[in-house]
Amino acid sequence: MNNEQANSIQIRIATETWEKERIYQFRYNIFVEEMSKQCPVDHQNKQMRDDLDEKSILLYAECESEIVGTSRITIAKPDDFPKWLSNIFALQKFKDMLGINSEIGFSTKVAIAPAYRGSTVMYQLIAEHFKIFQQNNIIVSFSGSNPHLIPMYERIGYRRFTTNFSEPGHGLLIPFVIILDDLDYLKAVHSPLYRLIDKKPHKSIVNESFRQVFPDTKHYINTQLVRKEDLWTHLQTTFDGTTQTDINLLSKLTEKERLSFFKLGAIFSCTKGDCLLSFNEVSNGVYFLLSGSIVAESRKEAKLLQPGQYFGNGLVYQKPSSQQITALKLSEVFIIPRQAFDKYKQLHPTTAAKIINGIDNAEKAELSHQYQNSPNFMEESI
Repeated sequence: MNNEQANSIQIRIATETWEKERIYQFRYNIFVEEMSKQCPVDHQNKQMRDDLDEKSILLYAECESEIVGTSRITIAKPDDFPKWLSNIFALQKFKDMLGINSEIGFSTKVAIAPAYRGSTVMYQLIAEHFKIFQQNNIIVSFSGSNPHLIPMYERIGYRRFTTNFSEPGHGLLIPFVIILDDLDYLKAVHSPLYRLIDKKPHKSIVNESFRQVFPDTKHYINTQLVRKEDLWTHLQTTFDGTTQTDINLLSKLTEKERLSFFKLGAIFSCTKGDCLLSFNEVSNGVYFLLSGSIVAESRKEAKLLQPGQYFGNGLVYQKPSSQQITALKLSEVFIIPRQAFDKYKQLHPTTAAKIINGIDNAEKAELSHQYQNSPNFMEESI
């Protein structure tokens, strides 16, 4: 995408049937054809839609007559959402905080064309969400994403506040909430929404109650709010206590390089049974196991990962995974998203080259291990 294209992006609200049909087809192109998501869709018409679309505002980003991004906003009272969704996002607790007649927002079905990821499209869509929420006096809005998008959502101003969930075809998802009248928080994370807000002094209606109702939020580490030195100190307790890092991509990095590299990522927790990467799924980053226990299962063997080891080759290779990665118990994981690393390569090419070389070496070592433990190798050695 060049500068001329970036300047020509328009955010529109779909009001006509033909516009909505284009959005459903665009979703199908992204989630099914590109990402191979195994979710309920209309394969015959190559569309991805659900019942919530009829009750929502559908937005799309257009450039040179082509859709390059889309999202969906749903505004309703907490009781109007499906019970399963209400349970996941603890909507009854927010109903108690906001008042019985208050409405909330949901931002879902976000999809960006590959060539426009890392551009301003996502933020343009979110800015339009914010304007619509302001017009409807919405203070609290929710969303969910896969772990590799945690840094992006937290930069916008979203917070993690409850346990993860899984959805067929979409994998492990992180619930987020954004409190739109908490100016101090939006300013602290350098949210692009902060410049759109009326800066008149006021007290957040929800913020204090939110912290009381969800006290565990203080345990979520938002890398937007910690110094990279403090983040590395936290990670060092894992990496310095393991022998596994001598074969992976950390071994050739200086401390300064590690500081800059790990600032790209996010720490998240998963519980027993959570699937972090499925067979044939394309990894969107590289994951480090910090604590707990995770198993990597291939078609031939199962391997128990130890703290300090990594999985997912999404920084270098965009190919279907030959393993399924599942948590065996409560575990803490650190992820470096591919999208963030792509930008990092431009700013720190030397360090990025070391990391890529480290991944290549680790991949070769793993392939060699698999070959040496294969029946064919044993036969050839005899």
